[in-house]
Amino acid sequence: MMKLVIDYADDAKEKLGMTTDSDLSKHLGGSRGLVTQWRTEGKVPDDYYCIRIGQILGIDPLIVISAANFQREKSTERKAFWENFNSGRTGKILGTALIAGMLATPSPEGVKAETSLSYSGLTTIVYIM
Repeated sequence: MMKLVIDYADDAKEKLGMTTDSDLSKHLGGSRGLVTQWRTEGKVPDDYYCIRIGQILGIDPLIVISAANFQREKSTERKAFWENFNSGRTGKILGTALIAGMLATPSPEGVKAETSLSYSGLTTIVYIM
């Protein structure tokens, strides 16, 4: 099941240590009842707020934008498109996080480098596609 924008808003609120929708609304630069409208009136935030939520969570904002488009969409076909688009993006994000975690894992103690060449000043770039 696809996460809704309000689920991401709740995650953002938790990450920021906030307890009320009003606090998150103010943090996002909206009116006091903004997030409450998303929750109780079924309103869906525009791309600006989706991007802001994505930034707070440290995720690709297109994940939140695609959730908003999924919620807005009336066509079953187009809803399926947004759901597939979202799951593809979250899968890439999870894969990237897994690889990044593996790269950041220190090597076991006792393992020594094969060479003693110095590579200071060089930057390693890893492309994940």
